[in-house]
Amino acid sequence: MAKFDFYTQKPTKEEIVEFQTYYLTKPKLNLGCNKDIRKDYLNIDILDCFNDDGEGIDLIIDLALIHNIIPKNSAKEILVYDVLEHFPFQVTRQLLKNWVSLLKPEGKIIVRVPDLYRLSDALRSGKLPIFQVQKLIYGGQDYEFNYHMAGFTGELLEGYLLGTGCKETVQVVKEDNSYNVTIVATK
Repeated sequence: MAKFDFYTQKPTKEEIVEFQTYYLTKPKLNLGCNKDIRKDYLNIDILDCFNDDGEGIDLIIDLALIHNIIPKNSAKEILVYDVLEHFPFQVTRQLLKNWVSLLKPEGKIIVRVPDLYRLSDALRSGKLPIFQVQKLIYGGQDYEFNYHMAGFTGELLEGYLLGTGCKETVQVVKEDNSYNVTIVATK
């Protein structure tokens, strides 16, 4: 069970203070971590998840509200792997702005999303069948939160990050056999 649950129940002031004290011991955030529990990170998701070793997340919360709990300018690093596409495209800029505001100066945000260019190339070339491309574009749709509502390319994501408080971005070399793009941005 998660150490803190601010999704299914409204936290008291005391619980928020207790959480913020705990957070100071792990000033790196792993947003939308699911089962990717990382030892030196504050692992956060809207679902109470556990990895194969039984390690669970630290905080259950809607990621759109995390800026109300985590102090601004406090995080060294934020991982956002396979998460941003699960939010409506209309809120992308505001979400990223809120998340970037949590970073310390020179802090890094690392965002990985499905790359629409690579997926369309894979579909047109026949490298992937349409049902696999659909799943990567629209999500697995096998539980409530596993639906994709936004699509990205590296250039689009870089533009969003530069427009929300980051001063530089680097598009990470795409992994073989991956249809994602990863951007590292510095505040």
